[in-house]
Amino acid sequence: MKDRPIIEATLENVEALIDILLDNDILKGIPVVGTAIKCLKGAEDIRDRLFAAKLSSFLKSLENVGPELKEKIRQRVAEDPDQSRKVGETILLVIDRLADLEKSDIIAKIFIAYAFGYLKPNDFQRIVQAVDQAFIADLKLFLASHNLLKKGLSQEVFLQALYPSGLTEIVGGKTFDTAGEIYFKVSKLGNQLINAFNHGNKLSQQDRCT
Repeated sequence: MKDRPIIEATLENVEALIDILLDNDILKGIPVVGTAIKCLKGAEDIRDRLFAAKLSSFLKSLENVGPELKEKIRQRVAEDPDQSRKVGETILLVIDRLADLEKSDIIAKIFIAYAFGYLKPNDFQRIVQAVDQAFIADLKLFLASHNLLKKGLSQEVFLQALYPSGLTEIVGGKTFDTAGEIYFKVSKLGNQLINAFNHGNKLSQQDRCT
């Protein structure tokens, strides 16, 4: 129900939404994304309109950040245009596949961390693809469990469910009492996601206040 107003508004008035997206400096600064938005102009297909809704949700998480982030994006693009193009392609492909609009906010925070240099392009792509594979409820629990990095081994159901995404890994019991037991812990990729999301969230709030 939470996603319904955004989707309905997009289906009813995609032209106005595309105009807003086209005017956004951040989206225009991401290679490939600006071109994709232009192609959506006049979109009649339902899938194209839904894609516009997902891009709009991504934008909503970025629209309040200040000029520092925009400059960081320009710098990242200038550093390596080819890698920046791949990052833009990853954003488009993953957003197009999203089954839940809440993931757009998570991807936006990760993108902010990337723009500020906390992630290499390949790491950004791996993390975003993992977000795409994860079920949103499990993902939100994962990001909200601040003690996961310290907790070590666990049998939490959501950690087990996230295993196919690569965010967690399987570990067998190592003591006499736990022999034969299966546990899960945060993987290296999972650590990168947690740190990138937290960095991006913090940076977006700081940049908004400057």
